Amino acid sequence: MPLKKFLSSVMAMFFFLTAQVYSATPADIYKQMGGIAALAEACFSSEKIPTLLNVKIAETLEQNPDLGEMMDTLIEEYNEGYYTSGAKQIIWNASEQSYNKTPFDCEDTEDVKTIKQLEQTVLDNLK
Repeated sequence: MPLKKFLSSVMAMFFFLTAQVYSATPADIYKQMGGIAALAEACFSSEKIPTLLNVKIAETLEQNPDLGEMMDTLIEEYNEGYYTSGAKQIIWNASEQSYNKTPFDCEDTEDVKTIKQLEQTVLDNLK
């Protein structure tokens, strides 16, 4: 993936995953994406986000090996969001610079619907 396409993908995530776009950083986006991936896996055994993200990261690094350090940092943010969300059922909120206070419930129909929508938004923006 060329650098320009990678950056436009990050920017698309920036616009779609945050309530206040101007306050999000790529680190925020990856942390939020990790949380969404963990909830999707916990609630309905989906591994679509990490699978597609791994492909996109590999493509990016193949085309732009000089981005390795930046990608390592973003992967660390993703992992932090993933493990925090997996343990506490919460997602990073970039506009508030904190995790949401109310955990998601995999047994709640509305929560599952929200998680599926968030997962699809992430997948659409990674493609």
